[in-house]
Amino acid sequence: MPTLSAYFKWATIFAMTGWLALIILPNHVYTEGYIVSVVTVLLAILYGFLLIFGKKYDENVVYKGSFKDLEGVVNLFKSPRGVLIGWIHYLVFDLVIGLLVLKNSQHYGISHWLMLPCLLFTLMFWPNYEHNRLTFSNLVGKAPPQ
Repeated sequence: MPTLSAYFKWATIFAMTGWLALIILPNHVYTEGYIVSVVTVLLAILYGFLLIFGKKYDENVVYKGSFKDLEGVVNLFKSPRGVLIGWIHYLVFDLVIGLLVLKNSQHYGISHWLMLPCLLFTLMFWPNYEHNRLTFSNLVGKAPPQ
């Protein structure tokens, strides 16, 4: 049976192949389909598996996590499995946002070279996405969508 570390590696590699497709093959006919139908589906399957069947990885420790306060959320991340589930959630969310950034820039005719920093910021610092999108859209004279 694979370890949580192996699942972590696989999840990260799957997500990075999606990011490489966004960066290297932005106009390829299969890029969007690969991300939506392969990468996110594989990560969703792993996410669901760990959420539903992953208790065996918790080493007989009961984690009293909840979403009602900060302490409850912190307790969710005391489990290595909880951290991995959160990591997979982060990977999928940022990849889908990266795809939306790419599609939006293509729709408005913004050069892919100008969007590369936005994609990298989306990967590393997603909350900066909106700021970057507005800044680059204004620099190239394209109005962002309302």
